[in-house]
Amino acid sequence: MILDHIVLRVDHLDRAVAEWGQRFQVVPGGRHDTGSHNALVAFANGSYLELLGFPEPTPSHPWWPLPPGLVDFCVATADLDRDLGALHVPMQAPFEMSRRRPDGYLLRWRIAFPASAWRGRVPFLIEDITPRSERVPRPAANAPTLDKLVVYDPQPVDLAIEGVEVRRSPERRLQAVLKPHYVID
Repeated sequence: MILDHIVLRVDHLDRAVAEWGQRFQVVPGGRHDTGSHNALVAFANGSYLELLGFPEPTPSHPWWPLPPGLVDFCVATADLDRDLGALHVPMQAPFEMSRRRPDGYLLRWRIAFPASAWRGRVPFLIEDITPRSERVPRPAANAPTLDKLVVYDPQPVDLAIEGVEVRRSPERRLQAVLKPHYVID
C-alpha cells in the first residue's frame, strides 16, 4: 500500500483554490456522489492534496462537522478486500464511490474507511476501478513533493506506510510536510 492522498477540509472551495493557486497548480476535481466537491494539487512524488468542501450542508458526511484543516489520509491498494485487515483496526465495509470531473468523465473507485474512532488516525483505503491516471492529475513543473505525513496521536498505531510517520502526542492531529518547505496542519 502506498500513500495516495491527503484531505484538507475547507469551508469555501473557491477561496481555497484561489489561495493554493497562488503557490501551486490546482486542478478542478469535480463533485462526489456523497455531496462534497474538490480540487487537487498534484505532488511531484505521485500523491496529491485534496481540497475538499461542501457546496451545501451535508450533515451525513463524516467530514462535514470537522473544522477546516487536514482531516484524513488515504492509501492506494490493488486489492482492497485483501488489505482490509492490514491496518489491524476495525474497518467499515467497502463501498463504491464516484466523482464526475468537469469534463464529464466519471471516475469510479472502491473505498473502505476505518471505524469512526480510528478516522484520521489510520488511513482509509482506495482501489481504483477506472484508471488512477484519470483520477490523479499530472504534477506541474513546480509541483511540491510530499516529504512526509505525520500522524500525532495519544495512542499511536504502528503504520508501515512509506512517507508516514507516527508520533505520540497529547493531541490528535495530522501534519503534512512538503518540499520546498511548506507545512499543512
